[in-house]
Amino acid sequence: MIHGSSSSITYRHVLSALCGIQGRTIWSLLLVMVLCSLVTEAVISKINYKKADVGKEKIAKEKTSSTKEFNANPNDSTTDELNKNFKSDTTKLDEETSSLDPSTQKTTTPSMEKSSTLKSSYNKVPEILPCTCGIFLSSQFTKGSTEPPRGECVISNALERTFPCNGVGQKQCQTKCLEQIVQHLPNSANILCAALDHDIHKERAYLFIKNCEDKWINTHLAAGREYCCKNREPCSCK
Repeated sequence: MIHGSSSSITYRHVLSALCGIQGRTIWSLLLVMVLCSLVTEAVISKINYKKADVGKEKIAKEKTSSTKEFNANPNDSTTDELNKNFKSDTTKLDEETSSLDPSTQKTTTPSMEKSSTLKSSYNKVPEILPCTCGIFLSSQFTKGSTEPPRGECVISNALERTFPCNGVGQKQCQTKCLEQIVQHLPNSANILCAALDHDIHKERAYLFIKNCEDKWINTHLAAGREYCCKNREPCSCK
């Protein structure tokens, strides 16, 4: 019995010892695997970091080399061609400008001045003249002609009033002038002769008017008598 019990105790101890050895071995293997994975990840990250640094250095070197090449050769073939084309175009423009006909340049300037003059005259509002009465002698115009009278009127009087620029306005201006003449008709010979600087013989005095425009209009109205003047005084017409 005693031998049997001792043999069974020995077997159990062996089994427990084996189990303890296997457990420690498994934990050791797991620990080794974890350490290996950590080391592997560290190595891989370091390799990637080095690759990124190498790529950055390569890009920086390429930029530096391209900048040096550009600075070393600023006048390459393309730039030379552009400069040549620009110079040739500038030369052509100078030649065309110098080849312009001087007569053409002179003729363009008056045309521009003429257009500016026309434009200014178009923008300018025409001046409206007031009603003006004028006395002309029969020798200063031709009866039945539309030509203006010759020389200056003997007597003129500008009324401080304007009338419509039409036929009605002319009739109104004519009426106002007749009113002025009727007031001085009894003394008309003295007034007419005093206004003359030369002698006249058998002249008739005709009424002309201006209305709106600086143009004398013949009313075909005359005094019912002939005038004779000598040395600025009335005299007999015999």
